[in-house]
Amino acid sequence: MHQPRLAVAGILESSARSAHPVYVGIAVSCGSGPLTRSGTEGPRFLSAVAGARQRRAVERVRDPVPHQALRENVRMSQVPVWFERKFEFSFPVEFYPNLATRLRGTPARMEETLNGRAQEILVRKEPGKWSAQEHAGHLLDLEPLWLARVDDFVAGGSTLTVADLNNRKTHQANHNACPLKQILADFRLARLVLVTRLGTLESNLFARSMLHPRLKQPMRLVDHLYFVAEHDDHHLAHIWELIHRESGDPPPTSLG
Repeated sequence: MHQPRLAVAGILESSARSAHPVYVGIAVSCGSGPLTRSGTEGPRFLSAVAGARQRRAVERVRDPVPHQALRENVRMSQVPVWFERKFEFSFPVEFYPNLATRLRGTPARMEETLNGRAQEILVRKEPGKWSAQEHAGHLLDLEPLWLARVDDFVAGGSTLTVADLNNRKTHQANHNACPLKQILADFRLARLVLVTRLGTLESNLFARSMLHPRLKQPMRLVDHLYFVAEHDDHHLAHIWELIHRESGDPPPTSLG
């Protein structure tokens, strides 16, 4: 007996997030002759749709941006946007030795992540984004700011030194043209200066509070250490993500 062929160009589905129907394209063929959704053909139509889903012949366009990114192999970062981060500084001031240890360990973690990587992977970048090596250079660029803010706490005052939110220093530095070993060595030295300075301070100074100019909230010196450590991790996460993405490895879920 001749079997009818299913040839369905597309159907309308209701989106779980919207009251408006969305288009789902289907390409199914199993014989000859058209199949409609009216009358007794309804069950056959639904069965064919289910079969098409199982064969992964359904193309969803419910959300055009992710769909387009998937089709064009556009890689989207999983690292949260730094300027959207919110901070709540409620931990005890006695945590400052732990935070100083985190800061002291950043150069070693960055060296372990970057050393031995192919140069083309380190400097590869997407339009408007930084390469892995530029993220490393950016951490070096901000060391004078972190040290200046420590000095702000020591001197006393109302507001911490303002940062350049446009990151012009990093954009103009051309870190991709600099040897990686130089960036790593300079960062290790600059971070040593910072933690050495912290080691000279009296413990009661870590409770001193000043206004953070961008966050518009009070920040203790111990909170400043936490802020810097989180900023370190933010860029280390970007570096890790970029390196493993370019290496073709599965997307990493952590730095460890």
